[in-house]
Amino acid sequence: MSYFFQFVDPTAAIAQTPRAHPWLGGDDCYEMNGAELRMMVEVMREAGILREQGMGPRWTIDEAGVPQEKFRSNSNGHVTPDECQRIASMLRAAIDSGSAGDTLSFFDDAPPQSRAWLESWTEFNARAAQAGGYRVT
Repeated sequence: MSYFFQFVDPTAAIAQTPRAHPWLGGDDCYEMNGAELRMMVEVMREAGILREQGMGPRWTIDEAGVPQEKFRSNSNGHVTPDECQRIASMLRAAIDSGSAGDTLSFFDDAPPQSRAWLESWTEFNARAAQAGGYRVT
């Protein structure tokens, strides 16, 4: 299963984000497969970005967090600009502190480029915060 993340306002796309797919609009989208997304969700959870520790609202640990359910399906969920900003800023802090790399190290199957994916995912979210957020399809 693949997940595509596309800006709500594609006119706000400025520069190409690594791993963008030109046939989907290029600068305004990002793609991950299920395994890649699972890694990113775990990094986001460890960085304190997500609202839940578990799989649903009953496991809420931070009301201000981004609902994890937005990354559990590709059913056109909307990640808002504020949520994108939270993801970008908190991922940047986790990357800078080394905790994001530590989390990735727990995945035996994490390829060497997973750290580059994390950087590009952080950049995509920073740009999406200025573009109306994004839809998960």
